[in-house]
Amino acid sequence: MGSGYVYHCPDCGEATYIALGMGSDYTPERVFYGNHADPPLMKDFLSAAMYRTADRLLRDGGVPDTAQNGSYGQKLYYCPQCRTLKVGFFCTIIHDDRCWTPQYTCDLCQHPLVLVPNQENGDDPSRDQMAGPDGAVLRICCKKCGRVYFAPESGCTSVFLWD
Repeated sequence: MGSGYVYHCPDCGEATYIALGMGSDYTPERVFYGNHADPPLMKDFLSAAMYRTADRLLRDGGVPDTAQNGSYGQKLYYCPQCRTLKVGFFCTIIHDDRCWTPQYTCDLCQHPLVLVPNQENGDDPSRDQMAGPDGAVLRICCKKCGRVYFAPESGCTSVFLWD
């Protein structure tokens, strides 16, 4: 079951939803391969270019790494330059002894994003997940007004589970 958190911009009140993990209905087969009637669910989580790459790797004999809990799903990424957060689909596809994972860039500065540590504890991400590996605070950028704020500044207003 995935978990979600809602934060509101202190300036304009716009909600930012952070949905993490993967719902229990999102089996590896449905996520990576789909079925005769539906395309793979990863198509909904990845950009068109990333999806084409992942699909090609799987069709060419690549194998998704699904060996442990949390090996695929929605995860937090951050920009080491701007210190802002973004949710992205994480997975690993192994092909010819090489590993492929989606790569994301910052919406503000186009710098490559890095996975946020401490994502397996299931706690509200405004706690330890809102700090990078160096302990520095990570922030949310409001998509409506552009304000960059630290999540506990507004507080998590809702917690939900998704499937």
